[in-house]
Amino acid sequence: MIDISFIKYGFVGGLCFGVDFIIFYSLIEFFDYSWYFSLTLSFIIATYLNYFLSRKFVFIKSFTRKKQSQIFLTFAVSFFTLGFNYTIIFVSHESFGLNIYLSKFISIFFGFIINYLVRKKIIFV
Repeated sequence: MIDISFIKYGFVGGLCFGVDFIIFYSLIEFFDYSWYFSLTLSFIIATYLNYFLSRKFVFIKSFTRKKQSQIFLTFAVSFFTLGFNYTIIFVSHESFGLNIYLSKFISIFFGFIINYLVRKKIIFV
């Protein structure tokens, strides 16, 4: 059976993906920023939103970690995931010529799984 927190995290992740993608797309298409800058800024904003919503709606039990520790760990893991995203986008877009937005979708899919598992098992305990 699927853990209910995974389903809730899917909704939160979907919302954060929307925010992430809209910012990423807007910075590239309307402001002519590089995909490197756009990825970084959209990722930071989406990570903060994801932390806040996950803490409030997904992992809502009493926590053994302090809030500051949770924020630090969330961003530490997220910056690892950001590096992972850069790698996926660089390889798929720059090396193989895949569309930048399709590359972003692929990177977010893998990042979603990694982030859920780390948040459930390590951060929000």
